Amino acid sequence: HVDDPLVPLRLFRDPVFSVSVSVALVLGITMFAALSFLPTFLQMARGVGPTDSGLLMLPMTAGVMLTAIGSGLLITKTGKYRIFPIVGMAITTLGIAWLTRITGSMSMILFGGMIFVLGFGMGLVIQTIVIAVQNAVSPSEVGTATSTNNFLREIGAAVGTSVFGTLFTSKLSTNLHDIIAKVPPQDLPKGLGDGDLTPDVVRDLPEPLHTQVVDAYVNAMAPTFWYLVPIAAIGFVLTLFLRNKTLS
Repeated sequence: HVDDPLVPLRLFRDPVFSVSVSVALVLGITMFAALSFLPTFLQMARGVGPTDSGLLMLPMTAGVMLTAIGSGLLITKTGKYRIFPIVGMAITTLGIAWLTRITGSMSMILFGGMIFVLGFGMGLVIQTIVIAVQNAVSPSEVGTATSTNNFLREIGAAVGTSVFGTLFTSKLSTNLHDIIAKVPPQDLPKGLGDGDLTPDVVRDLPEPLHTQVVDAYVNAMAPTFWYLVPIAAIGFVLTLFLRNKTLS
């Protein structure tokens, strides 16, 4: 018999710990849902390859790095961390709401600005809540607390990605069905009617079918981000209950 084989439940009695890991769960849901599907959006809507779609996500990485490093330096200087997750989740919520405005013909500069804002907000939260979690427990339990934070974030990632994917693909299937129904069977391009829709297939579609399929894809993805907005807002509300503890 082993006491608390996974996570010592007594750690959740500490309000700083419980709030921080709850925010980590919410952040996992929102962050990984966006990260998983935005590169696919770029491949489908813009016709770029997998490598280029990854490179176009660099503004988000830049935003995360900028605020993660900057907030870390400020926390070291001031010893206070509470304000950063609050501001970060507020910006993250606004960033996700902004992503509901994506279109297939939008400027990549505008898209880069959208994901930079999202990364800017996330960077204020990701490492800050780790600091809060580690500071809330005794030195002997730092490893356990950190792994619990990461574990709940990964659970959020799994749940967020699967739920977002289900909602998105359901809407996409409906949109594509409406398009396919208007195309004579003999004129239906290979890959569109047999469910094997890939970026290469979309890129080779003739007009106006290409534009219609891209619009169907975007019109399925953009509204789905609205489902993430209230979840991110819950994360923001949770951060309001986070208390500062003197850094040890």
